[in-house]
Amino acid sequence: MTKSKTSFKQALIATEKFRKLDKPSGANAKLHNGPKCFFTEIKMVMRVTPYFLPLMALLITPLCEAATKGAQAPFHSLCLACDVTQNMKLPARSPMPAPPSYDRLLKLKMSVAPADWRKMFEKDEAKQWWDKYREANSDSTKGLDWSKHWSRWLTAAEAVNNQKSDLNAKDKPKHNNSLKDYQISTINMSAQEAQNLLEQLNTEPQDSSGKSLANAVNDELGKAFCSDTLTGAAQSPVCSDISNWKSKVAQCTTANAGKSIALDMFCLCAVTNDQDSCAGGTNIAGTVLDTDNPHANALQTLIGKCPKSGLESGLDEGITLALAAFLGKLGQLEDNQNKIGIGRTVDGNVCTGTSRACFKYTDQIKDGTKGVKQIAWIGHLLTAKKLFSEYKQQAAHKHLFIKDIDNLSKQAEHEYDCKQALEPTSGPPRAGTLGKGEQLSTEQECDKHHARPDNCTKAECTYNAKN
Repeated sequence: MTKSKTSFKQALIATEKFRKLDKPSGANAKLHNGPKCFFTEIKMVMRVTPYFLPLMALLITPLCEAATKGAQAPFHSLCLACDVTQNMKLPARSPMPAPPSYDRLLKLKMSVAPADWRKMFEKDEAKQWWDKYREANSDSTKGLDWSKHWSRWLTAAEAVNNQKSDLNAKDKPKHNNSLKDYQISTINMSAQEAQNLLEQLNTEPQDSSGKSLANAVNDELGKAFCSDTLTGAAQSPVCSDISNWKSKVAQCTTANAGKSIALDMFCLCAVTNDQDSCAGGTNIAGTVLDTDNPHANALQTLIGKCPKSGLESGLDEGITLALAAFLGKLGQLEDNQNKIGIGRTVDGNVCTGTSRACFKYTDQIKDGTKGVKQIAWIGHLLTAKKLFSEYKQQAAHKHLFIKDIDNLSKQAEHEYDCKQALEPTSGPPRAGTLGKGEQLSTEQECDKHHARPDNCTKAECTYNAKN
């Protein structure tokens, strides 16, 4: 197995461990005592955030080696993070279709509705949809808006009013007597509750402030890639973090390290030494650097040099993999054991020059309480991951509404299909007792030997003089 394959396998192991972490633990776990690297050199001034400790421990060997191998490998890890932020944003949710049981419930409700309500849908203007009906009946519909429901109501009315429809011919449950008011009320309430559930089903998952979680996730992904909104065409994006009016030296400062993925890509790759080029031996300085300043198409060039990631996982696993890949390349810069970053310095420990293919994060990760989350774009990705977890939980809960709608439809059908309607009582009947109007299969008649009416003592017994 080659060294690159070994590192990839280690990254996959780290990814799996990272994915399973639910809560931080082991804040003071012992650091690796193997090859000298930034963990052992600065462990007295920096504590790794517990959330990342197991992941970093697994990646300890690649961390120590990565910073001496040039810019291409760390560039690819930034490309993976770029891919997540640009290609894994949550799409707008399409309305969930109502389950078949909901339409059936509406037909049952329509069948017990007053005749004038059903006849309303037979009018020509009603068949031309809600706007036409409201226009033709402006007095009676003033202040009403039934546009969301009109289509389904019309379909239900057509099924009920047409005696040859499948509903009337074979699908509608039969009842032996007129439905009681409370049964009709139960059917109507079931339909209303199902309608409410359907509306909730099609409501965007929201955070505690009422903001769309999908938008919140996408905002965090956008901020991770560029601290401000991207401008320019889709094929040639422009990020304000990379200014054409400032030199690399002025922009790729210690304070700006980790500001955004876009800036980190530029600062790592804006070099004149083609041996350290992010393109793997191909000098791309001509389209990334314009003398000392960023080229106008620098970001477009860098994104174009990214390999295709082929990520097919969900957003949360994509973020995990991107962070594992990046942390696997984060390590001690070769010329100074107290400097932590990606790439290599070439000559000295300063990364701002145009001959340096590296970027330092020492100041960002030395905070003992926040660790690598101090790198701004990592913080945004972790926030996006947390929000996406809540998004998934809410989406999964909403799918339970479909089962609730099915149950409401069954409840209404049960009431509709009762062979003998019973008046509701103040509480459930005791086991073995009969409801009002209910009788045993053997009728309570007077025994034949009862000669006089006063002998007929059984409840609800009718004296038959012939007996």
